[in-house]
Amino acid sequence: MRPTEYTGEIGNVDPEIIAIMARRLAEESANKLGRDAFKAGKKCIPAHDPAMMNMLEGMKVGQEAVNLLKAWRRGWDLENMTSDLENLVN
Repeated sequence: MRPTEYTGEIGNVDPEIIAIMARRLAEESANKLGRDAFKAGKKCIPAHDPAMMNMLEGMKVGQEAVNLLKAWRRGWDLENMTSDLENLVN
């Protein structure tokens, strides 16, 4: 199952709402992977992160995958900036 798909029981919930929530959750997960990669001393290259590549596995090239890659990058960049600020203060 791709991270933006939901195959369980949705009851009366609009399937589009479920899809939006799944996309947001996947982007939050990708963002965390980027933050974790920075903390582990890895370069800002999502393709070098095995967990990120697993998340993208089976996806076609397109906006969905691009959004996840951007989320990973935002996470890495945010952690980098936070680290820089902490170094300036300390």
